[in-house]
Amino acid sequence: MAFVAGLAWAPFWLGGAWRLPWGVNALLFPGLALSYEISRLASRRELPVPTREIGAPAALFLIAVLWIVAQMAPFAHVPAIAPLGENTPATISVNPGATAITLTRLLTDAAAFWLAAQLGRDRELSLRLLQAVAAIAALYSVYGLFLAVNYDNAIPGFAPADGGGEVRSTFINRNSFAAYAGLGLVTSLALVARDRRSASRAPRLALWLEAAGARGGVIAAGLVAFVALVGTASRGGMASAAVGIFVFFGLVAARRRRRGESYAGLLVGLAALLAAFALFGGRIVARLADAGLADAGRLPVYRIVARAALERPLTGFGYGAFADTFPLVRDATLSPIGVWEMAHNSYLELALGLGLVFGAALPIALGLIAARCVVGALVRNRDAEAPLAAASAAALIAVNGLVDYSVQIEAVTLTFMTLLGLGVAQSRNSQPPC
Repeated sequence: MAFVAGLAWAPFWLGGAWRLPWGVNALLFPGLALSYEISRLASRRELPVPTREIGAPAALFLIAVLWIVAQMAPFAHVPAIAPLGENTPATISVNPGATAITLTRLLTDAAAFWLAAQLGRDRELSLRLLQAVAAIAALYSVYGLFLAVNYDNAIPGFAPADGGGEVRSTFINRNSFAAYAGLGLVTSLALVARDRRSASRAPRLALWLEAAGARGGVIAAGLVAFVALVGTASRGGMASAAVGIFVFFGLVAARRRRRGESYAGLLVGLAALLAAFALFGGRIVARLADAGLADAGRLPVYRIVARAALERPLTGFGYGAFADTFPLVRDATLSPIGVWEMAHNSYLELALGLGLVFGAALPIALGLIAARCVVGALVRNRDAEAPLAAASAAALIAVNGLVDYSVQIEAVTLTFMTLLGLGVAQSRNSQPPC
C-alpha cells in the first residue's frame, strides 16, 4: 500500500527535516488523498467518515488555513532595500516564502489525517495500519540502536555523529526520534491490549498462551521502541512518553472497570515496562542527575517569544516565519551566542506566527479530535485499539510541544496524524452496550 510506504519513507531522510523530503511528502500524501477522492466520486460511494462527524475541527482548520493565506497576501507596496528603485509587496508574514512552505507541510499532514480517517473506518484495514505503524517504528528503533552501538549514532550517508552517542536513528536529533519512538510504543501497547476474546471452550491457560503468542510480535515491537526511547536520553521525549503511557493505562483501567474485568493484565504490563526501564534506563537517569528535568537555557527564549506574540496578538508575524522573526525581537536577556531556528515550544511559536486568536485554532481542533478518541476508547466494546493509540499519542504530543519542536518534524507529524485519523474512524461504538 502506497500509504504505508509513505509512512515508512517519512523518517528515512533525517525524519523529513529538509526540503527534498518535504517535497516528496507534499506530492505523495495529498496525491493519495486526491486519488482516493476521485475513485470514490467515480464509484459514487459515500465518505466512510463524513465531514459532519468532524465538523468543528474541520472548520477551525479551514479558518487557520485561510488566515495563513491572508498572511501571505500583499496589502501594500513599500520601497525595497535592494534592488534600488523597485517596490516590494508588504505582507503580514515577515517571510511569505517560509509561510508558504509551512502551509504546504500543514496541508500534507491534513491529507494524511483525512486518508487515514477514511481508510480506517474498515476495522481490518485500521488494524493493519496500526500494525504497520508499530512495525515501522520498531524497524527504525532497531536501526537506531545499531547506529548508536556501531557508529556512535552517525547516520551513514546523511549525518556525522553528534558527539553524544545516544540513539537518534535516522532523525536530525535524538529528541525528535524520542517523540517518534514514543508514538510507536503507545501504538504497540494499544495492539497488545486488543480484545482477543474467543468463543472456544479450551482451558483458560491454553487460551492465554494462544493470546500471548498472537501478541508476541507487537510485544517485541513495543520493547524495541521502549529501549530505543530510553536510549535517546531525551528528557522531554521521556517525559512526554510517560504521559502518553499514563493516559493509555488510565483509559484501559477505565474500560476494565466499566466491564467488570480484572486489572491483573495491566499490572503485568506496567511491571514489564518498569523492569525494562530498570535494565536499559541508566543513560537517561544519569542525564537527569546531571542536568535536571528542565532546561533553564530555554526560559529566556520563551519569555521573548511570549512578549513578542503579545505585540501582535491578532495578526502574528507569519506562520512558519520564526527563524526570521526571532532576530527582530531578541533582547539582551538571552546570550548572544547561538542561533534559534525554533522556539522549542510549539504553542508559543504558533502564537507568534499566527497570533493568539488564529494560533489557538489548530490546537483546539486537535484537542476536539483527541477528545473524540478518548470517548471512543472508553465506550467501544471491541476494537478499541485505534482510539486508544490515538488518545495516548495525542497526550504525548501535547506535552512534547511544551518543551520541543518534534511535532514540526514531518515523520513525527505524519505518524501522529495517521494515528488520529484511525482513532476518529474507529471512535464510534460498533456494538450496543453489554
